This record gives sequence, structure tokens and C-alpha cells, in this order.
Amino acid sequence: MDNNNGQNSWQPNPPEPSPAPESYTPYAHQIPEHGSPDPAPAAPMQPPAPAYQPPAPQPIYIPEQPKPAASWNSEPATASPSLSMPMDDRPVPVVRVLSVRGIEYAMMSIMLWIWSASLIGILVTLINGGASFSVLSFPVSLLIVAVPVFAFFYIRLRRAELSDPSLRLEASKRRFSQITQILAFLVCFSNIVALIAVIMEKIGGGSSVSIPKFIGSTAAVLLVAGGILAYYWIDEHKLVRR
Repeated sequence: MDNNNGQNSWQPNPPEPSPAPESYTPYAHQIPEHGSPDPAPAAPMQPPAPAYQPPAPQPIYIPEQPKPAASWNSEPATASPSLSMPMDDRPVPVVRVLSVRGIEYAMMSIMLWIWSASLIGILVTLINGGASFSVLSFPVSLLIVAVPVFAFFYIRLRRAELSDPSLRLEASKRRFSQITQILAFLVCFSNIVALIAVIMEKIGGGSSVSIPKFIGSTAAVLLVAGGILAYYWIDEHKLVRR
């Protein structure tokens, strides 16, 4: 009985309860305890130091050199070749040449001068009564050769101008056109002056020249040279208006 009572009275010790886990409070390490002083404020962040910049260069003063006094025998200073060289590296033509069309305009102009001079010579000779074959042979030969050559170049260049209007502004064409105008103007001017001088001499009784023949010769010159001058004058002014 005792044994049974002893066995029944013995009971194993119950296990000790494990301590309850401490409750975790977020950011508990950041919350100060009651009565503790406030933590020191964080130091403000300093801006980054600016990058090093070298000081700006100061202008250097160069005193102006006094200019030497000019003398009567002093030669003008010439620019150095390095300063006078063009900035462009392209070659600069030393000798200016005519273009392909420029050569044709030159030939046409020369033929124009030749046949107009020969025509004036023939007309003046016929007006003054020189109808011999020996006198007219040379100007007639010039006229026979020069007129077809002039007509060939004139028709050829006129067709080229119609197909390419920029040829009307060709420098060679305008140059020979202006030369022709100057020559025609000088011929007309000199013949008018000669006519007035002959008339004044005839009035004074000191000239034996036939006034009607001289007037006819002057009219022939003005007809040919004046016609050439008027044609080129009108053509040149058409280009300027455009």
C-alpha cells in the first residue's frame, strides 16, 4: 500500500515555462528612455568645395613703338609675302586667257571691224568718183572674205545664246561689244567734227573740198558706224535692264 501510495504520489516536475519573448518595438533604439537627455542634433552637411579654377590671364601692355619720320627719299614699305598671300589655297591664274566662246566672239568682232571698214571705203570711193577696178579691188576682196566669216560666227553664237542664255553675260562678249561701241563712237564723232570743219573752211573761202561729196561720205560713215553703234548699244542696255 505504501509502495503503491508512494508510486502514486510521485509525479514528475512540470517543465518550467520558457520566458516570454520580449516584445519588439520598431525603432526602439531610437526612442530615448524617460528622463534621458535628447540626443545631439546631427551636424549639417557642408557643400562640396568648388573645383579649382586658374586665374584669368591679365593683358600684357606692349608700348607702341614710335614711327620713324618720313623723308623725301624713303621708299614705301612693302607687305611681306606671308601677309600678302591669299587665304585660298587654289592657284591664282597669272595670265588670263579667253574662253572657248570668247575666242569666237573675238573672231566675230574682228571680222565686223574689217568688213565695216571695207564697206565704208567702197562707199566713200564711189561717192568721190573713184570707180576704177584698181582702187576697189582690195576693199572688195576684204568684203567678200570678211562677210561670210562674220555671218558664220554670228549665226553660231546667236544659236548658242538661244540655247544657253547665260552666254549673253559672257565676259569676253561684253568686252568686245564695248570695244566695238567705243570704236564706232570715235569714228562717228571724228567724221562729224571733220564735216563741220570743212563747212567752216568753205564758208571762209579756204577749202576746195566739194561739200556735197563730203556730206555724202560722212553720211556713209555714219550709216555704217552709227548702225553698228546703235545695235550694240541697244543690246548692251537690254542686258543691263534684265
